[in-house]
Amino acid sequence: MTPQAPPTSSLKPVQPPTQAFNWQDVEWDITVFTLGRSAAIGALMAFTVGLAVAWSQTAVGPFWVACGYLAARHQMPVRLMAFLTDAHEHRRVLRQSGALYQFRHIELQKHLAAPAPRR
Repeated sequence: MTPQAPPTSSLKPVQPPTQAFNWQDVEWDITVFTLGRSAAIGALMAFTVGLAVAWSQTAVGPFWVACGYLAARHQMPVRLMAFLTDAHEHRRVLRQSGALYQFRHIELQKHLAAPAPRR
């Protein structure tokens, strides 16, 4: 066997640019559609982040989540404030002390708070 010559490299060394890069020579392919789409995505992201921050700083977010969860499981009325207003003003079962609703009769409260009998 005869010895073979090492393969020659086809790569050429990179030459540094001889002139500064000119941004005006670049073709920008930006259309009204891409600008509108980018603006819509940015607005949606800002709304989502703003909503997350607002819900984490107040009690309204967790309250709505808890109300939705309990209403979906039929453990609480869907319209809770309408239910409490009706029980207070029309049925006279609850009394209002500031922002709190209290049962007028302790026996009714104990009966409703008792665990449901198993079937």
